[in-house]
Amino acid sequence: LWHSENRLADDEAKPEGISSWLQRLAFQPVGPNFGDRFFKVLDDLGFGFLGQTIALRCMAAGGILGLLLFAFTLSAHGSEHLYQAFKPAGYFSLAFVGVYGWLIIGSVVHEFARAAALKANNCKVVKSGIAFHMGVPGVYVDTRDCLARPRAQRRRVILSGIWAEMFLFGLCGIASGMLGSAIWQQLMSLGTVIIGLRLIYHACPFVDSPAYEAVVES
Repeated sequence: LWHSENRLADDEAKPEGISSWLQRLAFQPVGPNFGDRFFKVLDDLGFGFLGQTIALRCMAAGGILGLLLFAFTLSAHGSEHLYQAFKPAGYFSLAFVGVYGWLIIGSVVHEFARAAALKANNCKVVKSGIAFHMGVPGVYVDTRDCLARPRAQRRRVILSGIWAEMFLFGLCGIASGMLGSAIWQQLMSLGTVIIGLRLIYHACPFVDSPAYEAVVES
């Protein structure tokens, strides 16, 4: 949820105190730094295509389609459909696991998309690895290597995570209305809600978010 490259750059410069403790809670890398090696291997397999403008636009279009289908499902089944998403199979504990799981998946999709956009623009992933974001495990990708690129390329890298999460949001929305077991539909509906909330945060231009970075770039 937080911008790992800023946290990594400022960690050593910040004095100890409450703000420093909160910063570590918000973003705490663990394990080794994988750097660019892992994503270079994926790029050789065509991974960078996912960071191309056409691919990102298709992801955004898929997200919009999924939103429309999810809204149609809600209108057909009423608020009970949304309530059951937070009580899949009748268990709130399963919803807790589901929320945690979708937050992890959202983090992975977001950061991998940023890495793909970096590779698509011939940039290097300076740092990457596993990190805890507010106590939730996920991944991080340092995007600082794109800072010297033209503004359009920087924005593409900054916003790529949002477009990828829009695509995931759309997939969940579509899957929530497909035929299948009730628990499948409920977990997909839960995923639609959680990824949707992540998108709202990332798209807010008034907090330290990708949209804020894009506004600053203007």
